[in-house]
Amino acid sequence: VADGREDGLRIIDISNPASPKEVGYYDTPGDARDVYVLDNHAYVADGKAGLRIIDISNPSSPKEVGYYDTPGEAFGVYVLDRYIYVTDRGSGLWILNFKADVPVF
Repeated sequence: VADGREDGLRIIDISNPASPKEVGYYDTPGDARDVYVLDNHAYVADGKAGLRIIDISNPSSPKEVGYYDTPGEAFGVYVLDRYIYVTDRGSGLWILNFKADVPVF
C-alpha cells in the first residue's frame, strides 16, 4: 500500500480478508503515491524521490534494489513486459526499459 504521505510502502497480508495485517514496511525517501507489484518487486511512484524499486521477496524485510529519479514528482506507475511507465507531475510520462534481473539505477 502506498498512501500518498511520507509513510513509505506498507506490505499487508490479506490471506484472511476478514483480518488483514501489516507484515512489512519500507520507509521510502519521498511520499509514496502509487505502487505496482509484479512478482517479487514493488514499483513505487515516490513523489519528489522518483521511482523506487523494492524487493519484497521477504515481505517482513523489504529492501530497495533500484531507483530512477524523475525531474518532477512521480505520482503514478505501471509495469508491462519490459517497460515501467511513470507519470511525473511537471515532466509528463516516462517510459523506462528494463531487464527483470537488472534493477534500474
